[in-house]
Amino acid sequence: IRCTDVGDSVKGRYGASLIWDVTTYSGRTGYVPDALVLTGTNNPVAPACVGTGNGRIVRAPCLELHTRATEAGTVVDCVPQHNVATISCTAQGQAITGPWGTTKLWDRTSYANHTGFMTDAWVYTATANPVAHRC
Repeated sequence: IRCTDVGDSVKGRYGASLIWDVTTYSGRTGYVPDALVLTGTNNPVAPACVGTGNGRIVRAPCLELHTRATEAGTVVDCVPQHNVATISCTAQGQAITGPWGTTKLWDRTSYANHTGFMTDAWVYTATANPVAHRC
């Protein structure tokens, strides 16, 4: 598995998952649902295809961008689902539950000339750990 990304949920022999694995077989490279691959875990086993310090938005139709690391912060924009966001730094804030559990991690990013924080609970980075330095 070269890298992982997020896509449609697939239910397979090894459970249901939004994770897709990029792999090469017989000289051809493509995506295969992680739910159909025995990796020994339901977590990603390779880095995110979007690259270090980036994350793919998985919340539909978009993920709110707040002035602070809490839903109580003013909403300055909404980053569309499937968009790849560059994470400039991270902060601890309000606990939010997403597809991979609950986290207090918030990612600072910019979108459409607005800068703010979005919960990491709805951003696919292939890890539960911060992918950028602390704000």
